[in-house]
Amino acid sequence: MRRRSIILLDMLSREKTNVIAPSVAVAEVLLGIAPADHANFIAELQEGFTIQPFDIPAMALAAKLWQARRALPAGDRVNRTCLKADVMIVATAKAAGADLFFSHDDGLRKLAKAAGMIPRDLPTHHEDLFADADARKDAEDSE
Repeated sequence: MRRRSIILLDMLSREKTNVIAPSVAVAEVLLGIAPADHANFIAELQEGFTIQPFDIPAMALAAKLWQARRALPAGDRVNRTCLKADVMIVATAKAAGADLFFSHDDGLRKLAKAAGMIPRDLPTHHEDLFADADARKDAEDSE
């Protein structure tokens, strides 16, 4: 999964795409980082991402998505085990203007589609053969 994330971030960087990181998702990532390292991690994250807060438009959309989940076709429905944080993440991205939503989580992709975004899984390989090899090495080095 790490390699696929590295590939995606490299591809988005090469395209100079503005990448939105919903603040709720950043909070989830911070759970696995020592508190003493939080400030440095957030500072590094801000260099490559726009950290978007869970604001009023996102709140309204999150409530709408959560309430509308029952109307989705059975295969697209998010069950109660889906954390409400997932709805907040999708709503934040959409409210910030995201058109594409990348996640390896099928449930998140279904929510993104319901919110009007184009859901995508993480890429399995880089379009550039040499960049793909670099991503593989970076992922192995960071393990």
